[in-house]
Amino acid sequence: MNVISPQQWHRMGRDSFDARMVAVIRRHHPAQAARTPFEQLVQAIHRQVARARAHGLNDERSVATYVYAAWLLGEEFDRRVPAIAQVLAERRLHAAEKAKAIGDFCKVAFGILEGRTPARSAA
Repeated sequence: MNVISPQQWHRMGRDSFDARMVAVIRRHHPAQAARTPFEQLVQAIHRQVARARAHGLNDERSVATYVYAAWLLGEEFDRRVPAIAQVLAERRLHAAEKAKAIGDFCKVAFGILEGRTPARSAA
């Protein structure tokens, strides 16, 4: 019987995550992704995964949200966007809450760039 070590399981999971993130990026941004070799995309994903984990994002969905936001907003978006920096620094927020805030920010920001106005909450 073959035994797979914990390190091998981890590596297989990471490789799967990398391939799925590259597929998402290539599907939604084919022109930009075509200019970047696969290995460079994977290296960028690894850098962003490390940053996401440093901010307490530790589940796959939250990390994927962070990685995709980095593709959209730039690699150092977590430092350049004050609202996101504030959310990520908040230790009382769970990973899912931080990821939701990142996703909401992207929706609003890109909605504004498309000419849509953000929905106002009832006061």
